[in-house]
Formats: sequence, structure tokens, C-alpha cells
Amino acid sequence: MMTAKNSTGESSTRECKIYRAGDVVFTLAGFYKDPFRGYDVRELVSGSIGTGVSVTESVDAVVNAVSTGLRDELARLRSEAPALYNKHIRGKTAPLVRILLAGREQGVAKVVLLDMHPVPMPSGEMLIRAHRTVCPGDCNSQGITAFFLTERTAIDAYLKKGGKLDWSAPERTAKEMVELVIASRAPGVGPPVDVLRLDAAGVKWVERKPECTE
Repeated sequence: MMTAKNSTGESSTRECKIYRAGDVVFTLAGFYKDPFRGYDVRELVSGSIGTGVSVTESVDAVVNAVSTGLRDELARLRSEAPALYNKHIRGKTAPLVRILLAGREQGVAKVVLLDMHPVPMPSGEMLIRAHRTVCPGDCNSQGITAFFLTERTAIDAYLKKGGKLDWSAPERTAKEMVELVIASRAPGVGPPVDVLRLDAAGVKWVERKPECTE
């Protein structure tokens, strides 16, 4: 479980971070919500995914909706809250929003990671560039590919000290990695941890709190 972030980047309300729209499961990280201005990437993604539509078929619509929403949000922030904009947005090169879409296609698990990068223009406006990582395709075909969407300092420290990731038990290992981040008191991360498994058999919640619905 992770908390939402508002336009200042500070933690706000606790919420489920694993969502479902039609046949697609997705999660978010970064600057994905501003309740003061109505910017909400979860709603943008959910509204872009039609019933019975696959991950691959959803990607372009999600990119278009989120790019437009994020661009408009940045323009409003620049105008209405320039101090916040200058502190949290100006000069950023890392993706402002990360979206992971997952589902089954022809009996195989399909994952698409979208990194939404701001691109400053000479006019001062921002364009949004989406970088896509698609699996199978871009991922390690000989083993396991792990996506760490947000804070991972504690995980990197664990691995640097010789810690191992036991992917023979992926649900347990994923939970343990999140618990490392929680124990490090990283901002915006807290218990309980929700775990969802997607494989050829379908979607199954391994651990879920009441806020996470089907």
C-alpha cells in the first residue's frame, strides 16, 4: 500500500494502489493526483480502457488521455502556484508519472510500463513524452524482470550488501521488498502491503485490504 500525493508532493490519504478497469490491471507512481485542481491519473486511465479491451489495445488511449491531463495540470500549476511548480516540476528530467498496465493476451501475461516525461518548450509550455517498456519484448527473456516504480533506496542498499531476490516465490519476495522500503520510513509508503498475482490462469489477490476492490 502506498499513499496518494497531492500537488505539493506530500503524502495525503491512504488508498489502494492496484486498480482494475475492464480486463486490465494497473498501478501508478509519481505525481498522479492533485485534488485541488481535479487532476487524477487513475480516473484518466480508467476512462481510457474500454470493456473487453486488451493492454495492447489500451496503451495509445491511455497515453493520449494522461498526456493531455498532465500537460493541462502543469499549465495550471505554473499559473496558479508558481512556487510549487518551480520546486517540484521545473527542471525535472525523471518521469513525473509512471503507469504499469497488465493483463492477459492469448494466454500470456502482458505488461506495459509507461514513463511520462515532461519536455520543456522555448515558450515555457510543457510537452509530455511517453516512454514505453513492453513485456514480453523489451524484458529479459531468460529470467525475471522486476519493475520498481517508486522509492527503492532501501532495496538497493539491501542488494548492495549481498541480499538476494528469491523469485521462486515472487509474491513473498515482492512483499518483502516493499516492507524494506516501509521499514526505512520512506515518505509516502506504509502498510499494509497488497499483493496481486497475474498469470496464465488469470488475476488473483494474494493479500488485499478492503480498499482494494475487484
